[in-house]
Amino acid sequence: MDNNLIGAQITKFRKAAGLTQEELGRAAGVSTQAVSRWECGGTPDVALMPAIADKLGVTIDALFGREGGVVEDIDPAGELMTVRFDDRTATYVSDMLGELELAYAVTVHKSQGSEYRAVVLVALPAAPALMVRGVLYTGVTRARELLVVVGDDGALGRMAANDKQQRRYSGLRWRLRQGGGACAAGPVVGPQA
Repeated sequence: MDNNLIGAQITKFRKAAGLTQEELGRAAGVSTQAVSRWECGGTPDVALMPAIADKLGVTIDALFGREGGVVEDIDPAGELMTVRFDDRTATYVSDMLGELELAYAVTVHKSQGSEYRAVVLVALPAAPALMVRGVLYTGVTRARELLVVVGDDGALGRMAANDKQQRRYSGLRWRLRQGGGACAAGPVVGPQA
């Protein structure tokens, strides 16, 4: 996550909305100084992003510098693809196609942190680790304007009722105690140490 990009996006959208730092801070429940820090390269708490995006009248994706578009034209002979975004059209040559991420269907896991105008959530029986409330919540909250749920009502009900959280065995605690890893700058401090 590029903090300078987020700060630049907040500044751009705040000014476009005709808001002061004080007004944005009030809407997000933070001080004017906090907004100033964001705009100078700091990062807002992720929990504040929905309130910031709402006040600025943009999506969370826009705050992160991501945007969705629709492929309008493909010219195989010229190796060009034209994409229409909300406010502009862009043409990509074949070397630039790596900058795009096509999204015909995206998993709930892959969609975390993104927001889409419309979401079709397929609710079917799956692996037990996926049939949990957290996965359902993440899928539902990706929709900005329209959510369509298709599939099995029973699967949907089981997901909503299952608030279990899977325990993760990543070995992170052990690695931190060993002093290894890229961030090993000193001893581990805190209740888990």
